[in-house]
Amino acid sequence: MISPLLANVYLHYAFDLWVKHWRKHQATGDTVVVRYADDIVAGFENRADVERFLSEWKERMQKFGLSCTRTRRA
Repeated sequence: MISPLLANVYLHYAFDLWVKHWRKHQATGDTVVVRYADDIVAGFENRADVERFLSEWKERMQKFGLSCTRTRRA
């Protein structure tokens, strides 16, 4: 029970706050990011935003010793 709670708190600082900043300063089109526990769904208006987000997100997660195990593009 404590592990999911700690993961949620950790990801709030490692991911959620970063996404908020990224969306405000980097996104050129509409961007929607939803996180539930350790699952993330993201939607982008522009393909360039997708590519930049994925690249920067992977770098961000590596800084915290995390990795993206699966990405699926529609």
